[in-house]
Amino acid sequence: MNTIGWRETTLIAAISLALLGIGAGVAEAQWNHSTRFMEQKQLGDLFSGIQCIAASAEAKRKIAKADKELCGRGFFEYCFKNSVLDKDEFLKKCVSLRSLAGDEPSDGKFIDDEKGALPQSACSYATPKMGQLMATLNLRGKHKAVALCFDSRNWLNGGKAGVLVSWTDGDMATYLDAKTLMGEHNISAEDLGDPGGKVLGKLAPFKWVFEEQASADAAAKVREDIKKLPSFVEVFKKKGRSWKYKGTPPKGADPKKSPIKEFLAQVKVADVSGSIATLNFTFTDEQGNAIEGQKSEHTENLDLSDDLDQRPPGKAAEADEEIEIAGKKWKCRLWTFVDVGDVTVKNWMSVDYPGLVVKSEGHVTVELIEFTEPK
Repeated sequence: MNTIGWRETTLIAAISLALLGIGAGVAEAQWNHSTRFMEQKQLGDLFSGIQCIAASAEAKRKIAKADKELCGRGFFEYCFKNSVLDKDEFLKKCVSLRSLAGDEPSDGKFIDDEKGALPQSACSYATPKMGQLMATLNLRGKHKAVALCFDSRNWLNGGKAGVLVSWTDGDMATYLDAKTLMGEHNISAEDLGDPGGKVLGKLAPFKWVFEEQASADAAAKVREDIKKLPSFVEVFKKKGRSWKYKGTPPKGADPKKSPIKEFLAQVKVADVSGSIATLNFTFTDEQGNAIEGQKSEHTENLDLSDDLDQRPPGKAAEADEEIEIAGKKWKCRLWTFVDVGDVTVKNWMSVDYPGLVVKSEGHVTVELIEFTEPK
């Protein structure tokens, strides 16, 4: 059964529809490519950059001079400070797009500072040890292994899809779910519960990837913080509940020049059966008419058992705030993250209806204009 995640259930469909003015097919492409796909592509790009080290005599000379134990955060810090990896191309790709640890890309100032350091929060991945890099990259066939993967702080970023990994044989980055890890790789559930202590650098196929001890130590707090989060699928659990958004060009954009056109997007919980909620999406222009070249209606299934997949990307503000939308006051928590194109996206999430986006600013401005409970 095909199910959907954070972006699809909330804003991505509406945003995609608005972006249709850029070119035919954009909306449909966005529908079919979630954050998980973008994560796969990003990690694949990052691994490609690391593979290029093996093809560069200069890069290999620099690697040979490094501390052989460098891994994870330290591995990337060395590579950027010594121009082994291009900062403009890869620095931001060191951070997971939906980090549960709240990781954010570095501004790069550490690179030119003699005492500067890449923050732990600017690296979401475990890597080979510097001294084992060439040997790791040469693992092929039955000896292939994981060459990059989420570190223990970000181990749960993929939700039920599992841990994102890049393999040494260069195939596209993939997700390894718990069933695969326990069944095909014989890793116990207990060990998976402590990736920093029992999996990374110890068990196949993760024997060749490591993280700094500070990252492993921080993982326990991240997991405790995750447990304190509300259930972001709550708003989708009631059959008949519906809400509608109005979308407009991004804040500060010239409405006449912006490719973003005003639109309306409605989400309705059509059915709830077991752990699956069936959601109906309706999209129209501001007058309620169909938008040329686009489906006016779309239906998707949401897995209510995958709480983490509905967690908003980015970091949450320290405290709740009250905002007024469409004449009603909503108690919200602001979540902020930097999206594709260095666009800062702000999502005001309802506190009383976990999972409900009340307002969003970024590529497009979206505001809740209706919220209806079933009779």
